[in-house]
Amino acid sequence: MNIVPTRDAELDAAVAGAMVAKMRHSAETRTAANRFYVEAGIVEDFTAALTESMAEVVVGNGFDEGVTCGPMIDANTMIAQVNDTEMGLAGYLYTRGLVRGLAVSEQIQAGMIGLNRSAVSDPAAPFGGMKQSGLGREGSTEGIYEFCETQYIATDW
Repeated sequence: MNIVPTRDAELDAAVAGAMVAKMRHSAETRTAANRFYVEAGIVEDFTAALTESMAEVVVGNGFDEGVTCGPMIDANTMIAQVNDTEMGLAGYLYTRGLVRGLAVSEQIQAGMIGLNRSAVSDPAAPFGGMKQSGLGREGSTEGIYEFCETQYIATDW
């Protein structure tokens, strides 16, 4: 998944959302942000603020006091996710303009998009991606169709 703050995004909200989207469950969720595409006008400010936030993350044994990020479970999975450029699970878009946000969202080829929010999954919403992130959906009323088989019967009665 990708984080895309636009030049009119509220910087603090975009950085806070980026941290949640990336670091939730020690960055080991399918919906964790892997790439940050930042509009040119705010790239320096966003990078500085994100770097400052990331510097506050304390990596170590999750049972130790003060640790905010436990060790990685599977390095190979993480490397594969970073190297996979065809993922279409979704993105996180930050902007102050709803019309602009919706217009940009419609152009992104992703199964799910979080517009000004750091979590895209919701039990009431369909969950799934596009491209190599898989076809079909889980959850919501759409998800039941993934477990159904269509049967066609032709007859001359």
